[in-house]
Amino acid sequence: MRPVFSRVTQACGIPSFRLSVLVLSLAVLGLGAAGSPAAAVGTAPRVIVEYSNPFYSVYGVDDRGVSYGVSGDVTNQNLLYTSDDEARTWTPLYYFPEGSRIVLIRPLGHSTLLAGVLFGQYRLWRSTDNGHSWFSVFTFPKHLGLLTPHSIATDGHGRVYMAAYNYFKNPGDHPTPILRSMDGGATWKVVDVVDTSRHAHCTAYDPYTGDVYVCFGDWNQQNQILRSIDGGKTWSLFIRGWDDRAVDLAFDRKYVYFGQDNQDRDAILRADKKTGATSVVLSNSFGASYSALRLADGTFLIGETHEPKGSIYVGERTVHLYASRGGSSWTDVLRRPIHSDGAGYAYIDAYYQYPDGGVPLLISGYGTVVVRVGPPFPSNLASAHTRVSSTPGIAREAAPAADASASGSALRGLKVALTIFLIVTAFLILA
Repeated sequence: MRPVFSRVTQACGIPSFRLSVLVLSLAVLGLGAAGSPAAAVGTAPRVIVEYSNPFYSVYGVDDRGVSYGVSGDVTNQNLLYTSDDEARTWTPLYYFPEGSRIVLIRPLGHSTLLAGVLFGQYRLWRSTDNGHSWFSVFTFPKHLGLLTPHSIATDGHGRVYMAAYNYFKNPGDHPTPILRSMDGGATWKVVDVVDTSRHAHCTAYDPYTGDVYVCFGDWNQQNQILRSIDGGKTWSLFIRGWDDRAVDLAFDRKYVYFGQDNQDRDAILRADKKTGATSVVLSNSFGASYSALRLADGTFLIGETHEPKGSIYVGERTVHLYASRGGSSWTDVLRRPIHSDGAGYAYIDAYYQYPDGGVPLLISGYGTVVVRVGPPFPSNLASAHTRVSSTPGIAREAAPAADASASGSALRGLKVALTIFLIVTAFLILA
């Protein structure tokens, strides 16, 4: 570099010292630009906790950004609430039958919602007016139901899929129906029955290929993921084995991602869509996973669940949320002390994203925690809400980041002043 630099100064008739000052000025300008959000692309993901509401849990978010959920009052689990300010304030919306319990909400778009409601048997309800009125559209056989909101998948054009989870104590194989609706969940038809697993964990639609996947468990060869490439008409084996026990899936153009659900050893895996070959992208995660979500910017979130039993949980006192950009490298971005629910499970689940980028997390014992994943972060967020803690990658709630904002402003001011000084000096020398 030195000979080249010398030739440039000689050819242009500019003394090396003068050019050095100009280059340094440009470098400082570049340093200022490096602080912009765009420069953060490719960095490890982090989260900022934007808002917490311990009194309500977000069960679903529709395409308008409206939240649907329940309160922490165990005597009112049949009352559906709604929020139009990202879970900050809530309004009663609809009472399901007295004595029933809302288990999940699955928005389908176009004002249509599905609700899993336990009332003796597990029933699926449907609304076409954003939750103001509901009608029961399907009743599962005894001991069958759905596990999570991602037990239901839609292509966004009227086709909806779901597969049954069962609550039998016998861990053997049981007939598990896969159902499809061609009219946005109004009517349902069984398109296949799988009798080589205990039950189904999730149903997922791949937006890149249009394929539909169903995950099954629980033991050895019961762990399998089936795929349909013809809209649910026929199903074939995608992967099967002890390591392929998944409860939720996320996709990019090439891979299927999931966290394992093994209790004794867990990891985050990805499977090649073409070959089915799996590889570990995060080994030794801290527990089973019940949620997987790909955000609008391509970031993956996989939540962790602390189950009542399992050797992997010995000594663990926190639940975790993992994030990745690109799927190869994963970061533990959020952890919370364990507060188990009534069944003994502690979890961080990510199922939805608001249109403005916020992510409502369902965390046992904490209600709803809304986070932002970055960088970049909105320019006004750190000063208006909470900041990322000093622990790399780990977010904790903190005081408003006025001090961080002030120090950032001071640093930017120093950069500007130094740049002006160097530019003026350069012109004086060149004059």
